[in-house]
Amino acid sequence: ATVAEYRKIHLFDVDVPGGATLLESKSTTPGKAEAVVVDARDQLGFTFGLTTCYDVRFPELYVALARRGCDAILVPSAFTVPTGEAH
Repeated sequence: ATVAEYRKIHLFDVDVPGGATLLESKSTTPGKAEAVVVDARDQLGFTFGLTTCYDVRFPELYVALARRGCDAILVPSAFTVPTGEAH
């Protein structure tokens, strides 16, 4: 069963000099700007926040998660080598 849903807020558009051009905005609609907290205390003993990839560049999202009482934050990501070095 789905207990929470997070849709990526910050889309990643970049043209890496001498490399790839990545334009998430051409194929993805951004989600709502809200902090999603999953209460898994009964199952796992803690709460966790959901973000993804490029969101890591936007600290206000993590501040909001902390204010909502997150114990941990999940940030699945898939960066290329040049973009990963920048994060």
